[in-house]
Amino acid sequence: MAWTFGAAASNDVNLAATQLLGGPTTAFLICGWWYPTTLTATRGLFSFGNTLGAEIGATTSELLIRSAHGTTNGQWTTTGVGLTVNQWQFIAVYMGFAASGTGTAVKVWSGTTEVQPVACSITNTVTPAGTAAGGTNFYLGNKGTSTTLAFQGDIGNTFLGMAAGALTGPLGPFNVAAYGTVDANEEEFLKASYVLPVWAVNPFPFRGGDLGFRAGASWDMYYINMDHIVAPRATRFIGSGAAQSAAANFTVDGATKSGQRSPVAANVPGFPTPRP
Repeated sequence: MAWTFGAAASNDVNLAATQLLGGPTTAFLICGWWYPTTLTATRGLFSFGNTLGAEIGATTSELLIRSAHGTTNGQWTTTGVGLTVNQWQFIAVYMGFAASGTGTAVKVWSGTTEVQPVACSITNTVTPAGTAAGGTNFYLGNKGTSTTLAFQGDIGNTFLGMAAGALTGPLGPFNVAAYGTVDANEEEFLKASYVLPVWAVNPFPFRGGDLGFRAGASWDMYYINMDHIVAPRATRFIGSGAAQSAAANFTVDGATKSGQRSPVAANVPGFPTPRP
């Protein structure tokens, strides 16, 4: 079963002490399934720390994306996400942060169980200022440790990819020339290599042998199985000089078992392995 959020304002499922995301020379991509039962602005879909992440926007069918910066936090709004009450929505968000300055790349895709994800329009409404700060702890279904911003509805199986350090270019998992920008070809790579495969029920869209390594750089790829019988659990692939795999358990704060399964639950085993 999926997990339900909103029975209490502080509901979330969280993973402590992940690598810093949203700081200089980092990037992440999160793809997953959300099922809102109410649409209220500021309710968090996910976050790293208390600022960086995605929430329901003022136009409640859309998203507000936030970055964390030392002087002014950045904000972006979407057009075309189309959040709908009582419907499973597939959402993917990519954010990459330049090595210096405020350069930030934001890409969002949205789909349903019947319609494959497509890119959404992004508008920068607040320009970030100061050094990118980021956050560590990862939260699903809330905006960090805030107590009034819980998502209301169900969250299903999710993919989280993170990269930090010098992992850019063809040897990096996201194949971008620089974290703070994404051109049309790089956007197509992200969609074809991650967004569409995850939506189409391939929990690990990459082949581990295709990912390169560089000294001082690292990447983590998680498939978060929200349908785990006891609690959400992730299969984690780690690259920091050599590939490793491990299980990762999540802390559940107030979220409860849903009465419905994730859209892809029937096709995903408890501990998936990469496609050969």
